Amino acid sequence: MRKYLLSLILVLVLAFPAWGQMAGDATRLWNRPIAQTAPTDGQVLGWDGTAKIWKACVAVLGADPAGCTGGQATTDINAAGVSTCTAWTANVLTLLGAADYAAFKASLSLQNVTNESKATMFTSPTFTGTVTMPTGGTGAVPLKLVSGTVATTPVAGAFEFTTDALYFTTTTGPTRKTIAFLDSNITGTAANLSGTPTLPSGTTLVAPVLGTPASGTLTNTTGYPGLAITAGKTITVTQNTALDEAVAMSSKLAIPGAWTTPGYSAGDFTCNESMTWTVEAGDVTVFAYTIVGKTMTVAFQINDSTVGGTLSNTLQIKIPAAKTATKIMYGAMGRLVDNSVVTPGFCFVAAAGTNIGITRQDIGNYTASTNATHVYGQITFEIN
Repeated sequence: MRKYLLSLILVLVLAFPAWGQMAGDATRLWNRPIAQTAPTDGQVLGWDGTAKIWKACVAVLGADPAGCTGGQATTDINAAGVSTCTAWTANVLTLLGAADYAAFKASLSLQNVTNESKATMFTSPTFTGTVTMPTGGTGAVPLKLVSGTVATTPVAGAFEFTTDALYFTTTTGPTRKTIAFLDSNITGTAANLSGTPTLPSGTTLVAPVLGTPASGTLTNTTGYPGLAITAGKTITVTQNTALDEAVAMSSKLAIPGAWTTPGYSAGDFTCNESMTWTVEAGDVTVFAYTIVGKTMTVAFQINDSTVGGTLSNTLQIKIPAAKTATKIMYGAMGRLVDNSVVTPGFCFVAAAGTNIGITRQDIGNYTASTNATHVYGQITFEIN
């Protein structure tokens, strides 16, 4: 019985030799010998075609093992068991085959990039090559931006695309700029243009609507010194509106020569030296002015005013509209009553003066009065 069992075991071992190696090292693969050098961590089994033997080797895609640079890998081992550096692209091509390699490259969108062998393009995507225009196929473009939301903080050098707007961010700021197209509507502050612009054939210019202007003066009007705009009025100018027609809009413009009454201010009525002149709002019957070019005319009628303080010889009315007389000029007094006594007098402005002086004909001092001094007059003079 014992001999029978020993014979059976021997037959099984001879028939199935791999059973006797299951507890030891592999010696053959695909009927090719396997080197018995123990592999290190990270190595894989590779075929050495020169030595005709399977050996342990390193296979790292996109890295630079010792002795290798530029995205190479040690997937080749020579007969001496020494690794050699070759481009990982060639190894991938060898492993996948031409058709599968092309599909793999296309899936990474690298079909038009000629320097994909540089593994650093994935970790530090700086591309200095030339983008090649693809051929054939709908939607085949060299560069495509996907619409999205612009960055919260502008980044210098960034292109951004949102719906129908394309942006580029400059270094200064950095500032995000909107790229304008030929059919874009340009709004905001206009850029400074130099040279003589040429309008496209058939272009029609549309005159702007001024809307509701504030008070002020309409300038640059040839033949007219200035058109004062009345607050709250609307002026609409069309291409067919002549200047004379615009001037005729008396309800909308204060035509040169029209009279203006300034608001009352007690500080507009003073005296020279230490004399005081009290003019209340109700004392001002007339106080108006008109301006034509550089000529100003002021008319006044003050009744029942009061004179006091240290008496002197000149009452003063402030020139309205913040104007300044350019030279000394005189005007006639229609009536001057000094403390209920009718007295001859005259009015004047001084060179660079801002007041109209009112003086008795004899240059004498005024008499103190209470609601008994009246002055009527008019003066025309040159202004700045």
